[in-house]
Amino acid sequence: MMRERFIWTVGLLCLKAMCAGPAWSQGFPDETTLQELDPESLPEGFAEGAWEDLSVLEDVGQAGDQTASLNAACGRLPGGMPMDLNAADRERLEGMGLWSPAQVAALLVHRQRYGALDRLEELQSLPAFELEQLRRQARCFRVAGTGRAREPWYRTAFGGKHQWLWRMELGLERPAAYRDSIPAYGGDRSRQVFQYRYRHDRLQYGLAFEKDAGESWWNAARSPGAPGPDFASAHLHWRQHRRPNRRFQVLDALAGDYALRFGQGLVHWSGFGVGKGNQAVALVRSASPFQRYGGLDENRFLRGAALRAAKGSWHGSLFAARKRVDANGSDSSGYSSLRTDGYHRNPSEFSSRDALGELLYGALLQYEGLHGQLGLLYSHQRYSAPILPTERLDNGAAFRGQHIRHAALHGRWLLGNAQAFGEAALLNGRAEALLLGWQTSLHPSLDATLLWRHYDTAYHAPYSMAFAEGSTPRNETGVYLGLRWSPNHRWVLDAYLDRYRAPWLRYLVDAPSQGWETRAVLRYKPKRHAELHLRLRWERKQETESVGPLDLQAPLSGSAAASGWPLEEGLRWSDRVGVRFHLTWPMDPDWRWQCRAEGVGAREAALLQATGPRPHRPFRWGWLLFQDLRYAPLGSPFRLHVRAMLFQTADYDTRVYAYENDVLGAFSIPFFQGRGQRAYLLVRYRLSRSIDLYARLSSTHYAGQSAVGEGPDQTEGPSRHQLKTLLRLRW
Repeated sequence: MMRERFIWTVGLLCLKAMCAGPAWSQGFPDETTLQELDPESLPEGFAEGAWEDLSVLEDVGQAGDQTASLNAACGRLPGGMPMDLNAADRERLEGMGLWSPAQVAALLVHRQRYGALDRLEELQSLPAFELEQLRRQARCFRVAGTGRAREPWYRTAFGGKHQWLWRMELGLERPAAYRDSIPAYGGDRSRQVFQYRYRHDRLQYGLAFEKDAGESWWNAARSPGAPGPDFASAHLHWRQHRRPNRRFQVLDALAGDYALRFGQGLVHWSGFGVGKGNQAVALVRSASPFQRYGGLDENRFLRGAALRAAKGSWHGSLFAARKRVDANGSDSSGYSSLRTDGYHRNPSEFSSRDALGELLYGALLQYEGLHGQLGLLYSHQRYSAPILPTERLDNGAAFRGQHIRHAALHGRWLLGNAQAFGEAALLNGRAEALLLGWQTSLHPSLDATLLWRHYDTAYHAPYSMAFAEGSTPRNETGVYLGLRWSPNHRWVLDAYLDRYRAPWLRYLVDAPSQGWETRAVLRYKPKRHAELHLRLRWERKQETESVGPLDLQAPLSGSAAASGWPLEEGLRWSDRVGVRFHLTWPMDPDWRWQCRAEGVGAREAALLQATGPRPHRPFRWGWLLFQDLRYAPLGSPFRLHVRAMLFQTADYDTRVYAYENDVLGAFSIPFFQGRGQRAYLLVRYRLSRSIDLYARLSSTHYAGQSAVGEGPDQTEGPSRHQLKTLLRLRW
């Protein structure tokens, strides 16, 4: 009683502070700069899990709680049917994301020794499984016979799950590009998406059409001459379970748009990938090598065909793809860079559209054992013209050329209660990337992960997504240690320490540099659907104090490159600290409440002289406070989610991020800079079992600001409003 009274008191005080507080403003990035996560960057079905649980994404690529992960995993099941534990192979089981590699291996060994399971409860006899876990996950699994009746082709082709959706996003303020009689952009102000998707246990296919704000649906001037929609995508994926008794079996056959996921992501990985976040030890990656692509990112996918076949414990894969990509700076010798934003709104952006041809092909040979896997990959990527960045010091390690050849070796292996994993890759036989890791259970309540990586400065892989401090595995060497302590089902402590260094220039650093980061997250779950967590974070890294005598625009052959590193004495240490208090509490079966208070501080060491002391400047602070309410009555077609938030930051370095729930298939993790307030309202109404309507209205207000944004996207007034609607049909 006293505990609930205390929680209600804290909540009312937070709500009072939010409702009564004034709004201030200084310049900061407008809502068009929010980080929009494409649905394909997260596991399939994650969107519905995000709707059902408010605090799903605490960090980019990081799930929030067990219920959300369970909803996401069950949403990935083909055809909506629970997974058959007697027919599922290692990839399907690990792809669910609910079992550890040791649990998957225990099931496979049990099936090999004793045959098919008779009941799901039989897993209780295996030491790797707990009764409570099996009860919680029971709806995701089933036990059936190992034989499968052959169904008619038309049931495979049309008897699964169909989904069609239309989504529209519109900024309610008119930007500068549309205030003149002749708009600066060729299309209207809305972003629109049409998607159709079919899912069956053996067959998946779909279509997607998308246009961004400012683009036209139908572009008559589309290069290389064929008119069509701004972005269109289609996929066809046939697959089947692996059956050990068969000598030869085709597992996957794809045509159209698809994505590759190999090893630990040093060469190819598209979509969801674990990294530094709230889960300190879950860093091992595992997924099916081929994924159908139904997303809207106009760059990170392949367009062509792929085939995977297995014989015994071995399987081989072949893939080939060809498409055109956007490129800048064309001349007689080549292009200076690739464009990845996907915008085609005006003549300048149209001039770089589909300018460069890309051909990619390769093969994978992999051994699959009960306790692990080992694979060898070759991939060759060729552009129709060379990429030749400007010869400057800050481009000294950038990729130059026309061919990108990768050879990689990756593997994972279980050794008792530990797992070793890693990948090694070579670029054009020279530049290398290496990642090695060890995950183990030191005690029934204590797990640990140790990871070491080394990425050459010249390493380049356009489709990679490996564990790294930066956005790509390049120009980095580091060691990561993560620990997870869970004395019981109520308490969990995750903590990690990551130390890294960069031997070449990187963003905001004009010299070789180093840094480290540590984070600790303590969670307490007093009861179901209730959680309290406290997160502490501290990052220290080197940044450039001033440009000094080094000219980054100088040619590589100039004296600046030959004279060493004049800026090594011009580096400063910068600190960024953060603290977060988050509470989720079910007020009754229909209402759930959330409250978060977060602060971020930043400071730099003052560089007085090259060899003298470097005293630290005082911390600059930013903070964020929000309240969430979710109304989800049992058995009702109506769902409601509302948020009110205040924020105040000193500058860009003290910006604060907050995940926001969105309409189905849309994700946003905006950062907030300056002073202001924000609110949004999200509503879902189910008209019938087949028809769902979503609507989301968001508003950000910057008091004292006469305009928001810059250039053609600037809007008048201190506020920015956005409306999103979605219609979904299922049958």
